[in-house]
This record gives sequence, C-alpha cells and structure tokens, in this order.
Amino acid sequence: MPYGRELGHAVDRGENMRNDQPSEWSGSSFSLGWLARQSPGGVAAFLIFGLLALYLGVHGLNGTLSTLGQGGAAMSITRMDFVFGVLFVYSAVIGIAMLRSLKRDMDILSEIVHGGKEETDRLADRLLHIRPLRLAVALALGALLGFAIAAFARGPAAEQTVLGVAGNALHVGLEIALFMLLGFLALIGLEHSKALADLGRSRCSVELFHEEPRKVFARSGMRVALAWTGGSGISLALLLDSSHPPVVIGVLLLAVGMGFFSLFLSCRGIRQAVREEKARSLVEIRRRLRGEMANFAASPAESSQPSPVLASLVALEARVVAVADWPLDSALARRFGLILLVPLLSWTGGALVERLIDSAFG
Repeated sequence: MPYGRELGHAVDRGENMRNDQPSEWSGSSFSLGWLARQSPGGVAAFLIFGLLALYLGVHGLNGTLSTLGQGGAAMSITRMDFVFGVLFVYSAVIGIAMLRSLKRDMDILSEIVHGGKEETDRLADRLLHIRPLRLAVALALGALLGFAIAAFARGPAAEQTVLGVAGNALHVGLEIALFMLLGFLALIGLEHSKALADLGRSRCSVELFHEEPRKVFARSGMRVALAWTGGSGISLALLLDSSHPPVVIGVLLLAVGMGFFSLFLSCRGIRQAVREEKARSLVEIRRRLRGEMANFAASPAESSQPSPVLASLVALEARVVAVADWPLDSALARRFGLILLVPLLSWTGGALVERLIDSAFG
C-alpha cells in the first residue's frame, strides 16, 4: 500500500537521522573534543618541558651524563633521542592544529553544503569521535613499527651497554611513542580526508562560478601534506648527513607521494561533483545553442546578425568549460609545490651547515 511504503520510508529516514547524530562517549567512540580545544603553543611547551625533565632525570640517575662525550655510539644515540623528541613534539602540535582547523573548514563549507551549518557541525562532531578499534589498530601498528626499528635496525641503538639499561629503555620508549603518535596523526588525516571526499561528492551544492568555498578541500589536503613533509624535513635535517643519499631519496619520494595522496583524497569528491555539474550545464547550454543556431539559420538573409542570446550562450559555454575541475588556483598550486620542497630544502640546509661546522672545527 502507498501508506505502508510511505511509513517505511519515514522509518528509514528516522534511522538515518539517528545514525547521523553526533555520538557521545558511550564506549563506542573516543572523543577528540578535548584535544581540539587545546592551544598548540601550550601543548608544545608542556611536552618540551616534560621530555627534557624525563631525559635529564633518567640519564642523571643512570649516571651517563658524564660519559656522553666519550663514545661515538653514545653521542649518536643522544642525537637520535633529540630527533625523536623534536618529532614527537612536532607531531603532537600538528595533530592539535589539524583538529582545531576542522571547525574553520566546516564554517567555510557550510556555504555550499546541503543543510548549512547544522550539517557541517554534525559532520565535525562525528569526525571528533573515533572508534576505539580504529584507534587501537593505529596505535598498535605505530608501536609495532617503532619497536621493530629499535630492535632490528642497525645503528647506535645496537650498542646496548653504552647508556645502560635505563638509557636504552628511554631510547626505545621514545621511538615507540613517536611512531604511536604518527599512527594517531595518520588516522586523523585519513579520517578528515575521507570525510571531505564524501562531503564533496554527495552533500555539496556546486555553483560553478563560486569557486572560493571549494578551495577549502585543497587547503585541507595541503595541510596534511605539510604535516608529513615537515616531519620528514626535520628528520632529514637533524638525523641524516650527506653520506646517506639512498635514504634521503627514499624519504623525499615518500613525502612527495604522501603529499599528492592527501591532496587527491581530499579533493576527489568535490572534483567529481564539479565535473558532473559542468557536464549537466554544458548539456543544457548546448541544447539551447542548437535551438538558437536553428533559429539563426532559418532567419532571412537580410537579418544575418546573430542574436544577443546566441552570443551570451557561446560566452557562457566557454566560461563553463574553463572552470577548473580541481579546487586549485595558481597560488594554491605554487604553495603545494613549495610544501613538497620542504624535506629537500631542509636536508640541503642541514648538510650545508654540517659541512661548514666540520670545515671550521676540523
């Protein structure tokens, strides 16, 4: 019966609305709302002070501070710990900044999303809740990778007697904590980019000549790219010198790949929506053009001037064709290219400084 079908559709709509509502902490999700309200500067200062106190305390109690300069392995481990500490603080601050930028992105997108600010607020609230299983998998994979590198990678960490049990435990702990944080950061970036892809494809009203709100998709992708390239740039500048070209090339390729992937994933949905809207508009414009051309061909020879409608349709067609599928303009494209150069420039600068120091004191 029609009434039964209508009732069934209403029930389905009610279920979908309940599923779309932002979930609270009930064991089924982990809220990132508290993290999103923190100040990146305060988080950075707290972590720097905490890591410094922990590091000095452990090595002070372990009796290794007085021997750090006596062995190359000890100095190398200390240098690696410093890099891990810097990357840990950097990753934490970037994660907080990405969460805080979510609200700004949603405020801009509310201009083109069906449902307006209410819909984007609901989406932002959903993004701030992560399923515990996904969170556990991201942290476990990061911890496993950090432990595997600490256990099997050849290097100064293999010298188990240099800094003592406590010093080596701190070294391994910093490495594991860093990669756990990187796993968490990757999860945040992936969830954000996937949400933007779905939002752009299915929930945005595309106005072809109103391009500014769509640029938030590209800015979000570039933000994730900057997070990864900045971290790789720090590691290259502080950890690797000019004697490791294969590793440098590998890190650069990985950073470039992550940058392009983050940009593509964030912009994929809105690109598809723009292309579909362009195709619909061009079909309608060309249908009207054929009608106007037919009228023009059937008009008497003495009135051979094309009508203003025909001229405006031709200009409109050219303007629609010129609309970019990707939400990138020249300024954003140049900025993205500069972001991808961060690791190379940082490593080049670090290697240059290192050679200057060696030549000055060697």
